[in-house]
Amino acid sequence: CTEQNFPIPSEPVIFSKFASAICASGDPLPLEPNETSQLDFEVELVVVIGRAGRRIPAAQAMSHIAGWSVAHDVSARDWQMKKNGGQWLIGKTMDGFAPIGPAIVTRDEGPAFVDAAALGVSTTLNGEVVQRSNTRELIFSPADLVAFASRFCTLKPGDLILTGTPGGVGVFRKPSPLFLKAGDEVVCSIDGIGCVTTHPFRARQLVFQSLNKSLGVLAVALSGVLGVTLSVFVAVQPMFEVASACTDPVRIERLTSEPVEWVAVLERPLHDI
Repeated sequence: CTEQNFPIPSEPVIFSKFASAICASGDPLPLEPNETSQLDFEVELVVVIGRAGRRIPAAQAMSHIAGWSVAHDVSARDWQMKKNGGQWLIGKTMDGFAPIGPAIVTRDEGPAFVDAAALGVSTTLNGEVVQRSNTRELIFSPADLVAFASRFCTLKPGDLILTGTPGGVGVFRKPSPLFLKAGDEVVCSIDGIGCVTTHPFRARQLVFQSLNKSLGVLAVALSGVLGVTLSVFVAVQPMFEVASACTDPVRIERLTSEPVEWVAVLERPLHDI
């Protein structure tokens, strides 16, 4: 928050990402200068919900989490901060703005993944480290976020919560901002889970040229590990505190778009694990 000169928040802030924002590592990210000139990067730990619940106590929240993944929370800062009446929606949910992967690591994969409380987090831009932190620096833990989100929305298996980003994002860099351009390579990494790679390109074509492959990864992972339907809900939390600093208010978002192809791919009876 020191990057923004904001006080550390007392509770998460909520916003939305639509289903059309989700894509896989390696999928192209359309760079559309007529829409945004301030495309920014954010690495985030993803919480994958495995057990449904409403008003979940923080002490029981971990039993509702199936595992973890990596997200690149792509952000159009001009739309997020200067347009649309101050609402974050458009700046966070354009097509391709949620690359997620490369896999889901379940909580039983070892002590480090029981609560994901001490995993290294980083972003490189064209090979240079621009973000580096650890999940221990999160202001709100995954359990806190599950408890907070479930106060307002029923969480279901397959729901995703993005847990915030560390300092170093482009918009707050000094002496001048650092925004993505065509030809860049962004790699978002979390220790023990893997990397998500994004390549912005300047063209107006479908971002999901590998839609079947991309969503097939999530489909196989979620249906095979959880045996569930991926519901149209994506949650995103708050931020990291890095040396008493954090960068982004929290956000949690229910997708309001109509069902898309990847929902049908996972269509099957829901059950808890």
